[in-house]
Amino acid sequence: MLRKALLVQAVLVLAWPMVAHAHGWMVSASTPLTPPITLLFVPMLFVVAMVWWDRRVLGAGVGVGQLLWREVTLLGVVYLTIFFLGFVDPNGPASPHKPFYGLAWTPWILWFLFWNAVLYSYLAVLKYGFFRTLRLPPGVMRRLRKGTLTVYAISLVPFLAASSTLHGWCGVYAGYDCNARRFVIGEGLLRYAEANGQRLPMAENIEEVVTAIRPFLEQADFRRASSMKTSALAVCPIEAARRIHPRKYEWNQSFSGVSLDDAFSRDPTEAIFSCPLHEFVHRSPALTVEHFQMLKERRDNPDAQAPG
Repeated sequence: MLRKALLVQAVLVLAWPMVAHAHGWMVSASTPLTPPITLLFVPMLFVVAMVWWDRRVLGAGVGVGQLLWREVTLLGVVYLTIFFLGFVDPNGPASPHKPFYGLAWTPWILWFLFWNAVLYSYLAVLKYGFFRTLRLPPGVMRRLRKGTLTVYAISLVPFLAASSTLHGWCGVYAGYDCNARRFVIGEGLLRYAEANGQRLPMAENIEEVVTAIRPFLEQADFRRASSMKTSALAVCPIEAARRIHPRKYEWNQSFSGVSLDDAFSRDPTEAIFSCPLHEFVHRSPALTVEHFQMLKERRDNPDAQAPG
């Protein structure tokens, strides 16, 4: 019975981090051991540089075999900790993902700094324990620690230079953020029309649309627009996270200034505005006339089903 309980617990510990993030946003810190898929060379350089430094400090006093088994065991323990506990990267070191370029220089960088500080501290403590058995002089141990810190810090440079301090995936629920944002804009268009003779705003692009409808939106609308709060209302949250210079929603200028009756009389599949990036084909990447009309019906009848 005890064995079965321990087996179930082990499976839960292993699977929970991945299941918890499987359908939503999963943001991982880029570290020398858990890089984004675009910088897979960093772990190799980190390990080679650390082994080279340690060999240089220890010299001939410690055999190559003694050094290598300690380094291999040390890194193995660190990797297993990352994988099983799901810290730093909920997917473990074996599952690198695309960078979140758009999050690199936002407050999310604190996530990058925090987890690298945690990982370095954990690595330094373990290394001290593994090399302590060699009974090295205090001066040699200090040089080892200094070298580890230097190599670790230098290994972070590629992430900073490439704006790849964070990586991960956007699950299906992340797509709902884009969906919610489009319908918040749709609600704003309806409220604007109600206050302006049943006509949509005159606008050449989505930024002008958002400027026109902003006075008609409430704080709750902005909170509903994105759980990540990654960008302005005119930008898809996923696009904002993936790109340093994200593209905005594409406004169909033929709807500029038209009446609601004229808008509703058009082809139901015509897009009023659309998202330039969408990874979830089961959700429409645009606010269509059909969706807009459903929003109007729901506004007139709160019990009506929300558009999907």
